[in-house]
Amino acid sequence: MLRTLRRHVAPPWLRYFNKSRRSRRKLAAVARALGLPALDGNPLAARKASDTLFILGSGASVLTYGENEWAKIAAADSLGFNYWIIHPFVPTHYIFELTKLEWDLPCISHNLAARGDVTSGAALYMKDAERFDPAAIRAAVEMLPRFGGNALHLMWEAEIPGDTLPEYTRAVASMARMGCFSGAGWAVPRKRATLFFAVNLAVRAGYRRIVLCGVDLNNTRYFFKSEGFNAAAGLCIPPDYQSGPVHKTNDPTHGEVTIGAILDVYDRLVLQPRSIALSVAKASSALHPRFPAYFA
Repeated sequence: MLRTLRRHVAPPWLRYFNKSRRSRRKLAAVARALGLPALDGNPLAARKASDTLFILGSGASVLTYGENEWAKIAAADSLGFNYWIIHPFVPTHYIFELTKLEWDLPCISHNLAARGDVTSGAALYMKDAERFDPAAIRAAVEMLPRFGGNALHLMWEAEIPGDTLPEYTRAVASMARMGCFSGAGWAVPRKRATLFFAVNLAVRAGYRRIVLCGVDLNNTRYFFKSEGFNAAAGLCIPPDYQSGPVHKTNDPTHGEVTIGAILDVYDRLVLQPRSIALSVAKASSALHPRFPAYFA
């Protein structure tokens, strides 16, 4: 009852700002204690070298890309997340989540240790640390391999409020008016999926075109479990962690604010007013035709 009352009394922007402040205090202290880089509200900007960012998801459709498509991806900046690390393509940025799944961090850590090309060639970030207490964050970082001169960055983030689509839409509208999506003075907004967080990172960094690759959502097939893909020897392949006919982030049975709805609102209220183009790589994505296909 008290939580519900607070949600009605506190405006969305205030709840986001309060989360930003709490997140910064905790994560900044942990980063200092572990000798990690200072928190950055715009972490991709330092390595920005193109106007286009390719966001690399793990959907099986990436196995259909041809040489010309990979050449275009390689010619621009890219961001891979979570189990993209199993794919041989080395992105400009690599993000992984800190979760409560007992197998997840050991598997990610193993793959980081095995992929020296990624840990030396990509900027490395850990997301969702702010969901944990400082001791758990420290333990997680200490479980990871050492990356030499390529430091691990803790992501500074805060959840956009809104358990219903109207509430989420109002939150995005008020946050857009206050500059929360373009300014680096507050935590990077997140909602439901790492994909949306990555899009916010792209907007913060000033990319003019964002292309979602391997973001299929209309199935639960991953490239690293698909016929025709052979993972490099020694890599850790995660267990099946999705069930059902569609990806859970786009499944309304897991919450009405699906990633499709999240991106639709965000495109209308944030991207279009800034003339930022969001597209999917292939028409096979569940987000098409709402978002156009970049590769014909």
